[in-house]
Amino acid sequence: MKKEIYYIHSTHLDLFWMGSIEHCMDWGSKIIDDAVEDLARDGKKHFTVESVRFLEYYLCRYPHKKETVRRLLENGQLEAAACYTDRLENHYDGEALVRNVIYGKKLLKELTGMDTEIALHPDLPGLAEQTPQIYKKAGVKYYFFARGYEDGARFYWEALDGSRIIAYNFPKHYAYYNFDRVMRRIDEISKQIESDVILLSCSAGDLGDYNTFLDDTGNRVKLDDMMRRYNDDPNCPYELVMGNIPAVMKQMGDAELSVCSGESPCRWGTYGSATNVSSFKQDKQLASLLEDAGKTLALCELNRIDVSKFSTAHPFVDTENNRLIRRYFDAAIRPSSPAEWLDFAWRLQLITHDHNYAGREGSTSDFDRYIFKKSAIRICEELIQFCTKRIREKSGENTGFCVFNLLNWERAGEICLSDLFQGSGSHFSVKDRSGKIYSVFRRDDGVPFFNASIKSMDYEVFQFCDSVVEEEDPSCSIKTSGNKITLENPFYAVEIDTSISAVTGITDKTGGENLTGKRPTGIINAYEDLSVDVHEELYDRKLLDTTKKAAKAVQYGKDASCVWLCMETEICSSKVLLKVQLSNIRKEFTISPVIYWIGKKDVQLRFQMDLPEKYKTLFYGVPYGIQVFGNYIRDAFPAAGDEISRELFKEYREVQGWFAAEGEGRGVSVCTDQSSFAFKENREIEAVLIRNVKSCGDHEVYIPNHGEQKFYFTYTSYAGISAKGDDRFYRRSWELSRPFRVSAEKISPEGTDKSFHPLLQCGGEGILSSLDFEKGACFARFFSVSEKEAVVSVSRKDSGSVPVETDLLGNTIGTGMGLKFGEIKTVKF
Repeated sequence: MKKEIYYIHSTHLDLFWMGSIEHCMDWGSKIIDDAVEDLARDGKKHFTVESVRFLEYYLCRYPHKKETVRRLLENGQLEAAACYTDRLENHYDGEALVRNVIYGKKLLKELTGMDTEIALHPDLPGLAEQTPQIYKKAGVKYYFFARGYEDGARFYWEALDGSRIIAYNFPKHYAYYNFDRVMRRIDEISKQIESDVILLSCSAGDLGDYNTFLDDTGNRVKLDDMMRRYNDDPNCPYELVMGNIPAVMKQMGDAELSVCSGESPCRWGTYGSATNVSSFKQDKQLASLLEDAGKTLALCELNRIDVSKFSTAHPFVDTENNRLIRRYFDAAIRPSSPAEWLDFAWRLQLITHDHNYAGREGSTSDFDRYIFKKSAIRICEELIQFCTKRIREKSGENTGFCVFNLLNWERAGEICLSDLFQGSGSHFSVKDRSGKIYSVFRRDDGVPFFNASIKSMDYEVFQFCDSVVEEEDPSCSIKTSGNKITLENPFYAVEIDTSISAVTGITDKTGGENLTGKRPTGIINAYEDLSVDVHEELYDRKLLDTTKKAAKAVQYGKDASCVWLCMETEICSSKVLLKVQLSNIRKEFTISPVIYWIGKKDVQLRFQMDLPEKYKTLFYGVPYGIQVFGNYIRDAFPAAGDEISRELFKEYREVQGWFAAEGEGRGVSVCTDQSSFAFKENREIEAVLIRNVKSCGDHEVYIPNHGEQKFYFTYTSYAGISAKGDDRFYRRSWELSRPFRVSAEKISPEGTDKSFHPLLQCGGEGILSSLDFEKGACFARFFSVSEKEAVVSVSRKDSGSVPVETDLLGNTIGTGMGLKFGEIKTVKF
């Protein structure tokens, strides 16, 4: 009797790969329609759609097939995976990962009345460690992925908080098969997946026709023909059988399954952040705005402030003559309430997260992403402006301006004022409601700012005044000696060598520590990079140019806020500014490179930032958590032909907001807006700033990253604590990426109701990432990055109800308000 080998047939539908986004969806709907027709004829066949967006588009094009689709989903022939779109998990923040599965599941229920317990990412090149917790709290039991294991893998995948789901890696990738070779390795596959029951994936990869897959020579093969050839061969010991995914997984059993934890770094290297710098930074800006828009809207709802009059122009419609100016599928969605507009903005962001940049029409894809993100940014900015204005109107705060702190801890920092506030001369001050006066400074770019502290989830009112505060001497100095310039304040002494345009010495004065690494910090090197964007194998690259040369110009200055220096140099005929700024307000200093990039091809720019070798342990921020460098999922290495080398895989990491190196009871934390890093031996650290290389989909396309590209690296040193035991570093990275919101436009006060001060009663434990108001209830999401167990505290002034914990879909799962390390907790109140 032949041994059964199960396989699934599925889509692999990239939104930005085989052409424009609309072209890709059209092609995908044809594949799904062929599958639906075939399944309806043959009850033994199965098919899986990997993301809900393509199913949504299909049902929009073929509404008369809705009942057939529902029936096929119900009987298990057709399966839909949970997420709305596929995406690079390591690149995006935790809330984006959460929203993707929430949006996908809710939309699937709305479209078909069905739920799903699987997530399928057949081409996903990296895995985030908090994915198991996110999926488990969204009702997903099985996670399927490709890449990383030659003969597949199956294990309990454990998140930072201990949550587990079953992860299954398809043997031999998701679509490219030489079945003869696979059959010869059945014993090895069985050992790797810890089961005699084997599941393979034959995807209609890269938008090929239904009932086909690619063999390992790149030829498209008909699935029925291949299956018939094996099953009709009396000498073949195996029979190929189409399977239902959950049914096959249950046959495997999981009682003795091994447990794995950790992340799988992106096997496409610096593909998303350094290759598409502007798009990546735009996404980070949008992530902050989406969270703040949700918070301001929920705060208005909680405090019974009417926001029903909010309106904005649809980004894809010409409102003057009602003519579509973009033929995007999403133009058909017409939000009519603030909550619907916010939901629409989230949708636009999730669409841009589909994991392929460039593709066969790279310029079109990049432009589509820009339009979607830009549209979502505008919606969020207008919603924040409207909601903060409504709060001021209801409170009667019609003088001066309000500064909002939308984080759940009291924070002090720089409050930037726009050009609207520069009318009263070069010197002016502001005062708060208590009469305290704050001096206003101007940055070297002319933007005025002052430093103040705002309470948790609250706002403060400030007014302009003519008083000038005599600031106390902060004991900062600028000393010059030949090519050496030393900036010094009570916290740090930083030496800059203008002959090489780099930082050559860093001293922590309060801790008596030398923080200088083996190499100067701040040098940018340009290396030859002849790879395509995803497939980067060269480890030792040819050095093309460097900023390690004499500065063309040097400026420096100081005030009560900071002491700073700015050098001008160049690389690859592009101007570079390197600014070093020591804060007199808090113990930190910032190194900020600005590159005016003209777009030299086949090049990679790396920013040098070494730390002392004695700091042996490295931590870094990941989506909704902290990772220890080196803790990646067991045996997960690059396996496919379009992935980076193992040497790069061991070094490359996508960082969410910050990293820290520690040793001997001391440490250094660096907050940053760049995510792509190479962590080398002996604490040699390089930020990969820009890559300008060929697109993997179209070698004629380069993503040049033209224009001004700014980055920041904010250092602070510490002793007696650990980044894993104290969340101040993660919080600081949030402060830098989520600025205070300033509301200053003229209003007509509606009254003097200040009863909603503060806007939300919220404890300072954990990090409050999002607020949502739905059907009279508010949902707050917290996460913890501290080993100190905490208790969530959040309440409404007008309600005596006790907060309860829910899953990500709003279902009550408990009453405990404890928050442990690595936990993501959603609270309904």
